[in-house]
Amino acid sequence: MVLLSGNFNREFKRLSVYAEKSEKFLIWLEPLKLCSEPDWNPQWEEWHCYFDPLMIPLSDFKRLSFHYFNKIYPTRDAFDGTPNESFDFCFDNWIGESDWRIITSAVRGDLPIFSDQEREFYETFLDWVTEALKFTNIIVAEGNL
Repeated sequence: MVLLSGNFNREFKRLSVYAEKSEKFLIWLEPLKLCSEPDWNPQWEEWHCYFDPLMIPLSDFKRLSFHYFNKIYPTRDAFDGTPNESFDFCFDNWIGESDWRIITSAVRGDLPIFSDQEREFYETFLDWVTEALKFTNIIVAEGNL
């Protein structure tokens, strides 16, 4: 995992099957850069510093991924423990490693039923999440709706 100081020269990984290339509403997956300081309050730059964050057009997210994310709700914010009843398409969702394991396990279980294109989408998603979780225990899913 390559972390940058600032968000310069980032390579965004767009993961899509059905969405138009021009679609502007996206869900971004950004690993949180962890810090061991006591009373640490992460700043925006600390979850916008990964070299290749994953972005999924909203239409593909809703069609292909949303029901997997729904498996973790209601849950708690992975950073501050605030209860979260549902995924927020307009804001950041701080999802912890145990919730990511639930999501990825459910996706893996369904891999045999997908078309080739969908399977490639999910395998890329699984690889990306697995790699990110080697370096953090929180991935922020942020919508721009």
